[in-house]
Amino acid sequence: MPARLLVLALLALLTAGCASVPTDRPSAVSVDVIQGRTDRDSRTIVLDVTNTSTDPIELVAAHLDTEQFSAPAVWDRGTTLKPGLTVSLRAPLADPTCPVPASAEPRVSVTYRDADGDTHTVKVEPTQSTDVLAIIARDDCIGVLAAQRAEIRVADTVAWTPGAKQPAVLTLDATPTGVGSLDIVEARSTILLQLVDATDARVGALPVDQKLDAQSGATQVTLSLVPSRCDPHAIAEDKRGTIMILEVRLDDGTDGVVYVRSGDGVKATLFEFVTDYCAT
Repeated sequence: MPARLLVLALLALLTAGCASVPTDRPSAVSVDVIQGRTDRDSRTIVLDVTNTSTDPIELVAAHLDTEQFSAPAVWDRGTTLKPGLTVSLRAPLADPTCPVPASAEPRVSVTYRDADGDTHTVKVEPTQSTDVLAIIARDDCIGVLAAQRAEIRVADTVAWTPGAKQPAVLTLDATPTGVGSLDIVEARSTILLQLVDATDARVGALPVDQKLDAQSGATQVTLSLVPSRCDPHAIAEDKRGTIMILEVRLDDGTDGVVYVRSGDGVKATLFEFVTDYCAT
């Protein structure tokens, strides 16, 4: 083959090879990871996805993946997002991994269709406006560690007298597992229910100082409660007011807050109590 033709053939091959090399497509989205107070109880994470492109896109799916949880948080319901706008995508969180691996880093993958109908999946390093994943890790893991040492539950009944305008009495049953020990340091008032001490004074927190271990056996913590508020929206807007808040300290020195959920029957009774107390 003449040298000139050989050179042309080589150039054609090089051009074809360069054309086949994939190029990174700029991401059309940014993501902020948040969690509102009302999402905490349902273990829901919120991915605020913003369309940073100049064209509308069709969101197909979004995954939050981190070793902090046993599986990714997945949203896959589909929605249209116009340029410059933000949509909040809610996804359930899987069980926590405790302790959280030091290598755990959040990554979000977003799948979307562009204006031409082409589908793209981009990986985004999300921002965290409130350091929410660290907060979730703290609450998740103190709960897991505390449950390894003791079972704490709200008793099935609430003692109160309709029309008396007196505190309701709620009991927590605490049973050690025999593994390690746990100190219940104090109980705290909730947004709906305020603690009352032995002098009938309203307090934000009440010392408990109860040690739970194999020697202590099962015990009870008795709490006297009155409504924290009596405005018309107190019950209608309540999300976490019947979840009891306990500060605990573990035998390894770890301390934190655990949340003890009331059953549906107790929750209904507490709402009835608040309504009655505020009406008289």
